[in-house]
Amino acid sequence: MFPGPQHDTPPGLIPQLRFQNTPGVDSVPPAELSIRFPCTSRLAGIMSFPQPLCTCTCRLPGPTISTVGNTLQIERLGNVKGQSVLCLKGPLTIENVSLFQGAIRREESFSTVILDLSDVPYIDSTALGALVSAYVSRQKLGRRVVLSGASERVSKMLKITSVESFFLTFPTLEDAIGDLKRAGTA
Repeated sequence: MFPGPQHDTPPGLIPQLRFQNTPGVDSVPPAELSIRFPCTSRLAGIMSFPQPLCTCTCRLPGPTISTVGNTLQIERLGNVKGQSVLCLKGPLTIENVSLFQGAIRREESFSTVILDLSDVPYIDSTALGALVSAYVSRQKLGRRVVLSGASERVSKMLKITSVESFFLTFPTLEDAIGDLKRAGTA
């Protein structure tokens, strides 16, 4: 048992963890693990929310690698030949999809947003839903989302789920910018 406030876990509540490797992907164990779970607290009656959450953070043995986990970076290149360009780096997953959603919303004034996925090794189903949602929202306003540089794994997911036809896709960011500009569809 842990001393102090962390010991406020209700009797019978045992947080459970399950690690799952993605087939075909080398995985590195995380260097740090945080668990959030409902707990009782001496402050429960004072807090404005009905059921506070406790957090338990543990350091795990092994190498610390800055790219471990689901870190997503989004670089905004801004207005490139009349189009907005967002370069994504890292996996796009449930853990970071809100960052993506916020970034795409900020580009609403552009008729075309190019998402460069060259450095996105994979996306999960939540991210796929966010891409489709961005497509639908922009399409309703006469705007569009263009994808460039999608990895084989990302392209396969778009194809298997039958959403690849929603997006105009290009092998590279340079192809997307050049071809859209030449076609006059920016």
